[in-house]
Amino acid sequence: MNITIDKIPECKVSARVELPSEDVEKERDQIIRAFGSQARIPGYRAGKTPRKVVEKRFADKIVEELNERLVRKGCQEVMQRDDLDIIGVGKVDEPQIESDGRFTFTAEFVTKPEFELPDYKGIPIEVPRIEITDEKVDNVLKNVRERFAQFEDIEDRALQIDDYAIISYETTVDGQALEEFVGEEVGSLAKNEDYWLKLENETGEDGSPTASRFLPGFVPQLVGLKKDDKKDIPITLAEDFGIEKLQGKEIVFATEIKGIKQQNLPDLDDELAGKIEPGKTLEELRTTISESLQAEQENQREELKSQRILEYLSGAVEFELPEHAVNDETQRQVDAMVRRGQQQGMNDEQIMEHQAEIMGSSQSQARINVKNTFMLQEIARKEEINATEDEIKHEVALLASNSKRPVKKIVKELRDNNGFGDIQHRVAIRKTLEFLKENASVTEVDPINEAAAS
Repeated sequence: MNITIDKIPECKVSARVELPSEDVEKERDQIIRAFGSQARIPGYRAGKTPRKVVEKRFADKIVEELNERLVRKGCQEVMQRDDLDIIGVGKVDEPQIESDGRFTFTAEFVTKPEFELPDYKGIPIEVPRIEITDEKVDNVLKNVRERFAQFEDIEDRALQIDDYAIISYETTVDGQALEEFVGEEVGSLAKNEDYWLKLENETGEDGSPTASRFLPGFVPQLVGLKKDDKKDIPITLAEDFGIEKLQGKEIVFATEIKGIKQQNLPDLDDELAGKIEPGKTLEELRTTISESLQAEQENQREELKSQRILEYLSGAVEFELPEHAVNDETQRQVDAMVRRGQQQGMNDEQIMEHQAEIMGSSQSQARINVKNTFMLQEIARKEEINATEDEIKHEVALLASNSKRPVKKIVKELRDNNGFGDIQHRVAIRKTLEFLKENASVTEVDPINEAAAS
């Protein structure tokens, strides 16, 4: 067999394969014999049909089978070459038998990208120092304490900060119903019934704005209203508001105060602690919360380490990527972004409006993901990092547990769909990332400087 290899763009090679006439005749003879043994032709006993009759009767199918066998044989030979790292077969040009009996065809093969790994041991990483302060514990206790609060109806005074207002409203723009103006559904922005809203200051003690649970400027206009009061509350939306047609527009909330509630918090003592965590005192609860915050921050630091390592690898080397791999990953990213949009309440029309943005973001992230995957694979190969049998069994058990199906059924599906290779790959990549984190040069920074460090 004679094979000529030419490198072409997009991590591909073009292989011209030539099989000698004797190989062609050998394959043809085997095919004709197979057809002859299985042929059922009137006038001939099974397996006794003359060769020429078989060749004439099944001429097209013989040629089709011959081409498939010889192309498969040639491709296997190319893929076994030591000088090529092939990960897929592309298009195959129309094969043909030459006048002298040789069989020739040209095929494209996708190869792994070629690159030199950067120094991957000692990757510099900055992470925030873990600090579990009394203030952080107090904030958790405050939120938990609010879950046990009781609410008292207020009838004899007006709304004030820290009250809960129960409101109903409908919105308009220039006297037109909001959804008519926008031309699509906008959910609770258009109207709401018996909505509970806590009245909180929109500025801190230092005058800086605080996070608002509703549109900025709305709460101050509720202060001083009483139960059953009605008021038109105008709000000018920001220039970057999420709905383009409403950017910079003034919308009016026709608001009615349906009720006023005062929140009464329980005492922060051992009795409350026992309700939150049966059998624990307040001091023991504080310890539990502190340990939970510690674990949460440690997990966040590990995620940040992974993120920083991938950012380092992605920026350290430039190389060509197989487009088919980028395209596949782009589609996965698009699907994920669409699912997130749907979960956040976006309808099909809104998703289509952001199609270009979704595609651009997906393509950018896909190239980074594919690039990092190849680099992690190469580090795993170099460091001989592989998935063990026990690790694969553990992954299978997790799949069975998460899907609530028997392990045997999961194993059968994996075998039928060649799924064990994907599991081995995922485990190896995960272990490689852990290896890089263990060998990274980690510097702790003050939490206040975390944003600057990132």
